[in-house]
Amino acid sequence: MINFAQEAKKLKCHLDYEILQVEPWGPNGIRVRATRSAEIKQDWISALLPPGIDSAKIRIHEKGASLQNGSLVANVSMRRFD
Repeated sequence: MINFAQEAKKLKCHLDYEILQVEPWGPNGIRVRATRSAEIKQDWISALLPPGIDSAKIRIHEKGASLQNGSLVANVSMRRFD
């Protein structure tokens, strides 16, 4: 079962030993990171510009979750592709 949580302006999804993190980046952008480690490293070097201002809205519901930032929406569902 996937567990969805909101941490600050980030949407985090946990499934078994995997973490998916979706966060707003700029006025109409989204940054997606995933890991099989215990946590997502925050101190790694990145080529991205600073995140800047965002207008993120996170919704968690029965069958999934979404993060909307400006005109861009990322949907994460509980559906598995085997």
